[in-house]
Amino acid sequence: MTATTGNIGSAPAAPSMTRFYLSLDAVRNAGDKLLTGVHAVGSLPGGGAATTTLSVTVPSSMPIGSYHLLACADDQKHVAETSETNNCMPAPSTVNVSRADLVVQTTGVVGPTTVARGGVITASDNTRNQGLVTAGPSSTRYYLSLDAVKSSSDKPLTGSRAVAGLLTGAASQGSAQVTVPLDTTPGTYYLVACADASSAITELSETNNCTASASPAVTVTP
Repeated sequence: MTATTGNIGSAPAAPSMTRFYLSLDAVRNAGDKLLTGVHAVGSLPGGGAATTTLSVTVPSSMPIGSYHLLACADDQKHVAETSETNNCMPAPSTVNVSRADLVVQTTGVVGPTTVARGGVITASDNTRNQGLVTAGPSSTRYYLSLDAVKSSSDKPLTGSRAVAGLLTGAASQGSAQVTVPLDTTPGTYYLVACADASSAITELSETNNCTASASPAVTVTP
């Protein structure tokens, strides 16, 4: 973003900091969210101005919605001014705050489909970011399930697949070798893959990360 801080007074202004907020109503008040990143403004002569291009960070806890971006000159009030009520100005357009949303589109077993307890299988998946912003790096993990629905009773397999950051709409297809735990009950299972299994990413939805194979995919033998 680009920000310009000007001294509209006639006397020189000492160095100051311009800080930035997201606001629901374009008016600076206690409910606005301070963004990380400042414009360090040097001394300004009367009528002088300083322009910079900088990046600011929106807190991960920011609620989803549309906001006004406010720039507030001398936000820490280090400079004695003729008026302290005209320091903040909203940007001409609003900012939409959204999040990434990782989902597993497909999952399956490359092989083998029959394995002894303690054995290794190669699981595959296609993890996609269906959110409106870029997703950072994450990991997809795999589970054995009796009913194709992820639950706390499913058996986690040892190992995971690292998924690089994904732009909105982008997908990552890959596979990983995972180990069936020795205490797994013999039987036939669906393979469930869960995106962002370590909850490293704050998402639009945290309930749509897991997808099961279309049919039972793994038979575990004693």
